[in-house]
Amino acid sequence: MDFCKFTNAASVLKETGTNIRPIFQTNEALSADQIQELCNLDAAVQTTNPKIILDCLEAGLTDLYFDCGGSDDETLTSLYGKCRFIARSKADIKQLDRIAAPFLQPGYLESIAIQFTNTSDELAFTPNNVPEFSRWIRFSQNLAVRGIFIDIEDDFAENAKQNYSLIKKLRSDMPCLFTYFCFSGLLTPLADGDQELLQSLKIVDSLNDTSLYACFYIK
Repeated sequence: MDFCKFTNAASVLKETGTNIRPIFQTNEALSADQIQELCNLDAAVQTTNPKIILDCLEAGLTDLYFDCGGSDDETLTSLYGKCRFIARSKADIKQLDRIAAPFLQPGYLESIAIQFTNTSDELAFTPNNVPEFSRWIRFSQNLAVRGIFIDIEDDFAENAKQNYSLIKKLRSDMPCLFTYFCFSGLLTPLADGDQELLQSLKIVDSLNDTSLYACFYIK
């Protein structure tokens, strides 16, 4: 989604009266004016571009997510403490566990998010391998899962509700306490006027406000 479409969609989301917040996902450089507009929309930013993290921080936007898959240790170290890291695989967990170690005070853990993927890769996070990646995280020395990102590709209204139930199940199955979650793929249909989706999002938002108490994002 380009910046103009995102801002229009984020404005529609803001008008719903929910506590749901938008995430702008981009790897293209942002101008100071664009970052300010994102701040005005109470939007977060997700990227694989480390310069975007630094530019947003300098401009005062601090709700930032870095998709770390494929990044080298030097890049992740340079961004430590400046954003939240998103892990997609067992390899990401091992790398982040290693990177975090020198920075943490005794008794503290680095909070990360995990991204569910639709893949047959046994070393990636999927709804079908929860016991496996629960062990990966449990055996890490320095990490705590505090967020989850889930892609929704069709049947948006029903899948939004089902994936919220999945998140609550994961919270009991994994050593974690979710403080934020994101459903990807919903911002465009919402902006296009999908009323069934809007009603589902309002239901999830209400349930979240009374049970999970997490920050709810869509993109």
